[in-house]
Amino acid sequence: MAQKRFAMNIWLMVLTANEGICVYCDRAEATELDYVIPPAMGGVEWWTNLAPACISCHQAKSARTPLDWHMSRSMSASWFPAQRGDILHERYGLRAAYEEARAWAEIVLDNVERVAREISDPKRHGWFADNLSWWVPRNRLEIQWSLVCSRPRIAKAKASGWTLHSTQIQ
Repeated sequence: MAQKRFAMNIWLMVLTANEGICVYCDRAEATELDYVIPPAMGGVEWWTNLAPACISCHQAKSARTPLDWHMSRSMSASWFPAQRGDILHERYGLRAAYEEARAWAEIVLDNVERVAREISDPKRHGWFADNLSWWVPRNRLEIQWSLVCSRPRIAKAKASGWTLHSTQIQ
């Protein structure tokens, strides 16, 4: 299924959430719109189902939910039966790997939900809808250029509580 093409204001609204950092690793710059619940798994192709992601997390997550992706990644990285030789050892057993993965998954899910609330904030969404362009970008360069040019306006609007109209921001 082809990904829906979003207008520039949606790209900027999502990419600047979470201070412009990937919602999944919470380290790298967000450059991708990622479907939290992929359309192939019943997710909607709408801005309310988008999260800011870095290219690495976006590609690794692929068409999985954040929970599916994180649990599979964490479980395989935490369980070492072949290397340790004792799958029943309490630190390296399957149950310990699951508990560790579950703890990290809760952190990731909390982060995803916090960013979803930020993106869905009515004042924030309204500001992006009223003040930024609705044209559909043709390539990554247009997105990056718009992001760089819009960051000062977005920062001022955020500082004002999303109450300033673009004509008031100089």
